[in-house]
Amino acid sequence: FLEDLKDRRDRDKDAPVTEGWVLCSLILVLMMSKTILENNYFHRVFRVGMHVRSVCVGLVYDKSLRLSQVARQSQNTGKIVNLMQLDAMKLLEFCQNVHVIWSGLFQNV
Repeated sequence: FLEDLKDRRDRDKDAPVTEGWVLCSLILVLMMSKTILENNYFHRVFRVGMHVRSVCVGLVYDKSLRLSQVARQSQNTGKIVNLMQLDAMKLLEFCQNVHVIWSGLFQNV
């Protein structure tokens, strides 16, 4: 694209200025729409990740309440809290970063 613009500049020294303004305006509009769409995408992915994290924390908490006395003695509180917080946070980060695998291909094009 930039090579085409450079060739056009070299060929047409007397080209109208409005053509340049139209191209600049087009680039500006495209970059602004890319920014808006990308922020919307990240907002939605973050929300999905938060929902997954909250469901995971709730499931681990419910399971910890249903543990028998023998199972509760074998699992210390720190391990249960670790499952509820850190592992759930890893799921949140996974939901946010898994889309980079396929969307990165489109961003490079």
